[in-house]
Amino acid sequence: PGEVGNHIFDNLVQGTDYYVYAVAVGPGGRTAQSFVPPTYRLFLAPPLKTDYEREGSPAPAHGGFRLFYGVDWGSAQSIPDAERHHIIVSKTDISSRLDNFNNVADAVAEFGLTDNEDVKVETIVGGSSAKARASFSGLTPGFNYYVYVVAVKEYAPYPVLQDFRARTGINVPAAPSYTLSSDHQSITFTQNGNVPAGEIYYLFVSKSPLSNLGSGEAVEDAAIEIGGTGSHKITNGARTYTFTSLDAETEYYVYAVAVNDGGLNSQDFGPDSPIRTTGVLISPNYSLRSIRSGLRFTHDPDDNVPAGETYYVVVSKTAIANISDRVGSNRVPGVGDDSDGKFAVIASGDPRSVQFTGLDEGEGYYVYAISVKGEDKAPQNFKPARAVAGLPPSAPDYRLSSISEAGLRFTQLGNVPAGETYYVIVSKSPISNASDRVGSNRVTGVGNDADGKFAVIASGRSRSVEFTGLTAGASYYVYAISVKGSLLKTPQVFSPSRYSAGSSAPSAPDYRLSSISGGLRFTQLGNVPAGETYYVIVSKTAIANILDRVGFDTVSGVGNDSSGKFAVISSGDPRSVEFSGLTPGVFYYIYAVSEKDELKAQQDPSRYAAGSSSSVDRSVYGSLSAGSLVVYPNPSPGVVYISGANPGDVIDVYSSSGVFLGSYELSLPGGSVDLSALDAGLYILELNGSRHRVIID
Repeated sequence: PGEVGNHIFDNLVQGTDYYVYAVAVGPGGRTAQSFVPPTYRLFLAPPLKTDYEREGSPAPAHGGFRLFYGVDWGSAQSIPDAERHHIIVSKTDISSRLDNFNNVADAVAEFGLTDNEDVKVETIVGGSSAKARASFSGLTPGFNYYVYVVAVKEYAPYPVLQDFRARTGINVPAAPSYTLSSDHQSITFTQNGNVPAGEIYYLFVSKSPLSNLGSGEAVEDAAIEIGGTGSHKITNGARTYTFTSLDAETEYYVYAVAVNDGGLNSQDFGPDSPIRTTGVLISPNYSLRSIRSGLRFTHDPDDNVPAGETYYVVVSKTAIANISDRVGSNRVPGVGDDSDGKFAVIASGDPRSVQFTGLDEGEGYYVYAISVKGEDKAPQNFKPARAVAGLPPSAPDYRLSSISEAGLRFTQLGNVPAGETYYVIVSKSPISNASDRVGSNRVTGVGNDADGKFAVIASGRSRSVEFTGLTAGASYYVYAISVKGSLLKTPQVFSPSRYSAGSSAPSAPDYRLSSISGGLRFTQLGNVPAGETYYVIVSKTAIANILDRVGFDTVSGVGNDSSGKFAVISSGDPRSVEFSGLTPGVFYYIYAVSEKDELKAQQDPSRYAAGSSSSVDRSVYGSLSAGSLVVYPNPSPGVVYISGANPGDVIDVYSSSGVFLGSYELSLPGGSVDLSALDAGLYILELNGSRHRVIID
């Protein structure tokens, strides 16, 4: 009694189960403790934690490594008799499965059956000859595996785990086997295929030798230091690579290094390093011009082929693929010397400009020009890629007239020139891009009926042609196109562009112009002929295509103000007309058009000044012949009689300064004329060469 209730039993047998009891004895009797479980095993001390490592020298074998516990592989420690070491290598972390004896046993059994490159296990049983070392093979080369060494001991309370990482060995890569080529400012490393898995290719170009490429780390440092202009790193994909933007005509040392976890291997380029870039080869700079039966290539500058170069110039009816690969050795395979294609080889020092003749006029030829220097070739990029040989034909020059058989006559003297074909077309509806529609003796979209017809006139045949069977009085758009070959086409420009079948064109107006106060007078005797309409126009600005502007009692683009005016004079009305409200002294463009069944004729246009004339007749001074011309009364309020004149005669009136003002018909009784529209003043009258002064008051 009174002592501490703890006790240690020693000198027992390890690994043996013992029943345990504890009994309290006192005056009142005895009481025993009930232990659960009733027995306890006396465990052995656990094994010591191992210290395995991967063997570094020699380097691990490809796809494997050796592990040992000790100074080195040969001096590995022995494993005690009662222990065993389970060594597991795995691509994935399995540490959670190795926390007790049962899990270790299950894992060892499972992995022993699996035994592939993902996981392997080796078990070393202790004994006098058992060494703490194991060799693994058949693993993924260069992979960093999880390694677990589980030391177990019979009657030990728990397993002892060591874990670390170890990378399998990998063979040194094969050296690259590039071929080299250089251009103006580039060097190309060419090797088929892709960079092998697990490897990295480093390529270098340098004006000076590189000496620091002895290790993977040194190669990577060199790539970073040199930068992208002189180095290139390929981690996957195609091995071929081109360095650009280098200096022309410069020597570069070249290097190609393959690196993996096993080491590196460099290609020996031998005499190919250094390699020299070539000079800049400039493509030709031709301009093209069609000539009779040919094409002329004119170079800018128009001098000689540079030293060391050769020019190949080619024309061909058919396109030539990869033309630069075709030229060389003073020939162009596949191109002869006929109208289908020709070529010229221009040597160094010879004039660059050249021309080809004997081609088919009007046909398209693909054109090529390549400068060649050694293995380098520089083609010119022609836009467009085709040129037409020969000169375009002259446009037809037909005159149109209606004929009574509900038709139209196209008249032009002579025959169609040699090598040409004429296409003549009439159509009720307009034809867009008519020149693109003709060819091969047909006109696309035009038949042979009352809506439209065409004629094809061959070389040497009479150019004149008639169309009958049209709709009488209907308007037809007319076209005439001369064609040479298949591409040279020249259309005639008709004005107007429409003519009526079965009708004759009207005569053009024949007005005489005179200035009046603030206006212009158009004078022509008689009335507008039956079936015709006159359009008379004045405009400060010129009007293009006036015949296409008039029709349907209007003039497109002309208003009714001082900038421009027009008058429409119907059939049977007097032809003479005056415009007032114009700007005095300002010149106006004047136009007069007659229209009949949409056929139109135009008086030659001119310019006149409102309130004045465009010319001064100085001859009216000093040559008055009053003896033969009597004017009365003089002064006159407006109506003037002229002796010897007959009704219907026409007099010319000039201002006192000799400005022609207009012509006036003696239409009043007694051979008189009303000049009251003139301002008060002195005027000169002329009739049949005789002149006289008259004062209008």
